[in-house]
Amino acid sequence: MDVKTTVTGSDEEDLIKSNLYGEEWAQKAYNDALEHKSELPENVMQMVEKQKQASLTTCERLRQMEKAAD
Repeated sequence: MDVKTTVTGSDEEDLIKSNLYGEEWAQKAYNDALEHKSELPENVMQMVEKQKQASLTTCERLRQMEKAAD
């Protein structure tokens, strides 16, 4: 993270916000995919649900980091 901060000129809070934005976007994509879960093979649906849960966990952690950085 320090290398990226140095290269981009961003601080830690900006990097957290950027990552949080990406994870929130991913959540929307997972939700869209799961709206059509009847069209997905069972193994794909399970993989999407597992990835969505991992992304939710990451979002929660990033929000905690964002609050701590304030």
